Amino acid sequence: MLWRVAAGTAVYICLVVLAAPFPHTAGLMLTFPALNGLAFFFAQQPSIGPMARSMLWLPVINGSLCAAFMIVFLRLLGDVNATVLAGSLAVAVVAAWIFIAFRPQVIAGIPERRQLPYAIVCTFAGVLLVALAHAVLPEVHFGAADKSMFSWQSIDRTILSSKVKIVLFALALAVFLAATTDRRVPDGVRGVLAGLPLVPFGALFSVAALSDLDATEQRRVFENMLQSVALSPAVAIWFIYGFSRYLKSRVIVGSPKLDGLNRFASLIAAWALCGVMIASISYALIAIL
Repeated sequence: MLWRVAAGTAVYICLVVLAAPFPHTAGLMLTFPALNGLAFFFAQQPSIGPMARSMLWLPVINGSLCAAFMIVFLRLLGDVNATVLAGSLAVAVVAAWIFIAFRPQVIAGIPERRQLPYAIVCTFAGVLLVALAHAVLPEVHFGAADKSMFSWQSIDRTILSSKVKIVLFALALAVFLAATTDRRVPDGVRGVLAGLPLVPFGALFSVAALSDLDATEQRRVFENMLQSVALSPAVAIWFIYGFSRYLKSRVIVGSPKLDGLNRFASLIAAWALCGVMIASISYALIAIL
């Protein structure tokens, strides 16, 4: 299991570094399907479908709780100590996630015949909520430093500044792998654990309580995220829907090592498509709204 955690974390670090130069995509990246993809990669083919059914609920659950955290934090910022407020909200969203995610309806998942309509509805709902957010929230402007393009000199700084997210991702992956080693764990539960939101919740808590940002900067960061977070679940949902269908339908040929390389290449391609989708949505929002 250790090598899987190390390899998965190394892949996640690469994703963090590649996303760092684009701060305007922060809201869209909150539910990026990094853990979902690795869960599919490590799963046996017969488990893919049942895992996907429950996993499809998690982007909506996670995105909604992230949005609730930010809205309440912004509402009470200035009236309550930021660290106390962030800690209380973190406990509340974790408790809410456990209560919601392990309900029988979530574990049972979304039937295959309803998955495409579900993805379409979530996408349109996300568009409407993003439009509403842009109408309500103040416009966020990015300075030259925010818009700086990728730089090799900034890689070490990016990794160090993201250490909390990286550690939490490694922990989430370890929890998923440890919990799913037992074959008695139902595939529906595996799908839920593949959406374990330690990274997005930890990232929000880090901004709210562990960073050196003052109240104005915290407000700016969260308002930026809130302007696009409603479309973040749609990206993950389309990834889960499309990638799971591909994995279920593929014919396994060649040696296990060759099959693993093919699946990993497919995963990288699917993540790249998510990145293109996020970049396209982000720049479309900047141009239109």
